[in-house]
Amino acid sequence: MEIESGDKDKKLFYDNAVTKFAEGDAEYLTILYSDIKRDIFIFAYSIIGDYYLAEDVMQDTFIQIQTKAYTYQKGTNAKAWILTITRNLSFKALKQYKKEVSLEVTGEIPADYVNKIDSTIDLASLLSTLSEEEKQILILHDGSGLKHREIAGIMNLKDDNVRKMYSRLIKKVCLKLKGCD
Repeated sequence: MEIESGDKDKKLFYDNAVTKFAEGDAEYLTILYSDIKRDIFIFAYSIIGDYYLAEDVMQDTFIQIQTKAYTYQKGTNAKAWILTITRNLSFKALKQYKKEVSLEVTGEIPADYVNKIDSTIDLASLLSTLSEEEKQILILHDGSGLKHREIAGIMNLKDDNVRKMYSRLIKKVCLKLKGCD
C-alpha cells in the first residue's frame, strides 16, 4: 500500500509508516518525519519550554523510532506511540537540563534563539496560566488530534480525568482570550 501524507485516515497512515519502516523500508521514516516532526517539536516544547532542547528531543525521538520500530505493535496507535516516546524523552531532557542549569549561571538569551521561535510557539506564552498537564493535553488533543482516551494512555491518566481537565483548560484559555462564550 502506498502511503501519502494526505491520507484521510491518519491513524492508518502512521501505523503503516512505522510498520513499513520496521520491515526495512527506510523511505517510510522520511515520510513519517516530514509529516509528524512539527507535532513532536511542539509537544516537546510544551513540556520543556526551550527551543533548542525541543529540537534535540525531536531528533532523539526519531532516533528512538529508528532503533525501536521493531517493538511497535501493528494496528495500535503509532502516533500515540511516537508521542509517548517524545514525552519520555522530554522529561528526561528537562531533568538533565535542570541539573546543568543548577551548576552554572546562565547569561542573556541569544538573539537568534528568540528569532527562531515559530509564531505558533507564541501560544506557549498565551497558555502560561495552564499547568504542565493541561498544556500537554491541549497540545495532544488540539495540536496532534489525539482522542481523550489516547491522551490518557500517553499520560497514564484516566479517560474521564482527561475529559474534565480538557474542558476546564478550554474555559481557562477562553477567559484569557476574552473571546469565548
